[in-house]
Amino acid sequence: MACTLTLFILANLAIAAPNLALLLTAPTAAGLGAALSTPTASAVAAALAGLPTAAAPSPSSSAA
Repeated sequence: MACTLTLFILANLAIAAPNLALLLTAPTAAGLGAALSTPTASAVAAALAGLPTAAAPSPSSSAA
């Protein structure tokens, strides 16, 4: 948890970036740090990004 909060803080500080590439990637890193802080936010971020999420296994038709 401390690692994700550190990522969030450092990425927010990097917004005062000296170049365009860091300026564009800093908010993404801040969002990633915030999303990793809570499981719900992480699942929502993955859903919005179109990434697969851990879901309950679907019932199999062969199981009796």
